[in-house]
Amino acid sequence: MHSQLQPFSRPDLNELIDRRIDVLYVVELGDSTTDLRWCQGKVISVINEKTVEVDWDPAPDIAGSEEGGITEQVLLPSMWNKDGKANAWRLDVDIYEEDELDDEISVVEVEDDDSSDSESGEESVDE
Repeated sequence: MHSQLQPFSRPDLNELIDRRIDVLYVVELGDSTTDLRWCQGKVISVINEKTVEVDWDPAPDIAGSEEGGITEQVLLPSMWNKDGKANAWRLDVDIYEEDELDDEISVVEVEDDDSSDSESGEESVDE
């Protein structure tokens, strides 16, 4: 889903400053196995034509990344939007599930009708 929401052309690294990116890392799990995991962070500067500085989001389930942090990240042009490949990178896009949007509730405040019927003990109902 994320890969389909990406621009066709890779953004210039200077366009990434103050934008969020995802990078696909190989992470070691607690049982000594490895898995691919997308990690998110905000690009804070460009170091050179292939490297940016990223302020990473905390990842409590990844050893050594529990608090996030700032590191240099190589963003190879050949790894742009390569879903399923280690060191792939893409823009971090917000995806809303249809159910989340459908669950929004609007509250409408209804004012009481103080007509003469209510003074006599009868309630007025508008149709």
